[in-house]
Amino acid sequence: MNTNLNTSNNSTAEFINENVENNESSSSSSSFLERCSPEILRKISKELDVKSFCRLAQTCSTLYERLDFGAFADAYSKQNSDASELQKDNSREYLQRCIANHGYPLINPSYKQSIKLVGKIAANTQINDKPEFIDEKSMPGERLQQIVQLKNGKLAIISNMIYQDPPGHLYILELNGFELKTLPEAAIKSPGRITSLNNYNVIAASRDDQLDIWDCSQTDPIHKQILFDVRHDPSRYDLPLIKSGLFLTTTSHNQIIVFKQNESGVFEKIKRLSGHEFSIREIIDIKDDVIASCSQDGTIKIWNLKNEQNNIDPSKILSPPEVAKKDFQQHEFGGMIKLETEDILTWITEVSIDKDSSHCNDILIWDLKSDESECIRMLSSGYKNGVKRVMELTNKSLVSWGRFDKDCDLKIWDLKKESGKECVKVLKGHEKRINQVGELPNGFLISASNDKTLKIWNLEKSKGKECVHTLKCDGAVNGFIQLRDYRLVSFENETIKVWDLYNNGSDNITASDKTLA
Repeated sequence: MNTNLNTSNNSTAEFINENVENNESSSSSSSFLERCSPEILRKISKELDVKSFCRLAQTCSTLYERLDFGAFADAYSKQNSDASELQKDNSREYLQRCIANHGYPLINPSYKQSIKLVGKIAANTQINDKPEFIDEKSMPGERLQQIVQLKNGKLAIISNMIYQDPPGHLYILELNGFELKTLPEAAIKSPGRITSLNNYNVIAASRDDQLDIWDCSQTDPIHKQILFDVRHDPSRYDLPLIKSGLFLTTTSHNQIIVFKQNESGVFEKIKRLSGHEFSIREIIDIKDDVIASCSQDGTIKIWNLKNEQNNIDPSKILSPPEVAKKDFQQHEFGGMIKLETEDILTWITEVSIDKDSSHCNDILIWDLKSDESECIRMLSSGYKNGVKRVMELTNKSLVSWGRFDKDCDLKIWDLKKESGKECVKVLKGHEKRINQVGELPNGFLISASNDKTLKIWNLEKSKGKECVHTLKCDGAVNGFIQLRDYRLVSFENETIKVWDLYNNGSDNITASDKTLA
């Protein structure tokens, strides 16, 4: 193939399409494409037909990594209107469906990444004996605070500067094969937290007392709107709540602001929920038009959004029972979750604990179905510095972890057990504070810690042997996300790492009803 890098993208794509159509060898085409820059490859990918794209991807694994799946999927959907709904999926899964619809086999089935396209990971699929480190992206001088995967598969990252004052940055990263490509950045004053809005490829980024909304569906993020008088709490990543066309967030103090999107796509402020005395720590959906919030003021407030008033007060105010408060000189709620039983669970973060107290009932479960909305169960976590977070697992058990280095054990709770015996496992292994915990598709747990490790836990193992893998990093691991293709992305202060936990060199991964958000 006598084609050089100056050949037009359209003529090159036409040549490749004709070459494949005539059943000629595609090795020369592959050799040329491997020498192309990512930008040229992106443009050519938009012009290739399905047959050429599939054949070239089958030629060699390195080309499979470099082909721009997103660009091809976008172009294919424009040419095939009946496929527009498929494009909402992750671009790799979308491409696989396109190929299947044209009667082509799985792309290069021996290639490790394509294995995951067969279906969802089965619940009994084991983690590799050696979970594989794939790639990393270094961002020197930037403290990475949070990563979110958008509807279009791209990653949004919020960071601030380590060695200087704000602004920080909003980065949009695209995963092409195993390559992390940085797209244009947006400067953010005093970065807070970000969230992906339902059904929109946009992201909200906090700065000072306002939220910036960016449309990230295109290559270059487009600034869409500013929402004033709001601010994410920088210590939380889940304060915003999207519910029935409403977007709820907090002010920098003690109010909840409710926005509604109009027909033009613009968010308008419609309500202000007042009543808390100090900062709100969590907002959760209860049912229909009812939400709940908990605060540093030590109360839970229940709100009915059907109330027509612009400034509405809570319909219910709940406070911990005296037996739970007696151990604390001062108490405050650190967060709340809704359980599968529709009860809600809260935890108390103490400012100062009574030195004479032998225990503290700091995990509380509330029944909101009854008119009394009473606290029906209290658990003593045993953490000396308070509970950082509690989450419910697929099997309905709970996992909790503490706030500081002295409380670096994970605790598993079974609410079916009698009072006082709910804690059924204590997972020891981390040496410093745990920053995040998650549940993998096969039921294992994974935790990120300041001790520079990610640990994978199998709760079926006997006491002391639950930690089945330790992934070593270069710095304190601030957190991680699980991608829709089951890879794991962890982030430290200045580095993003990509991990493959499930590749075992075989294609026997079977389908499962477990899915990731």
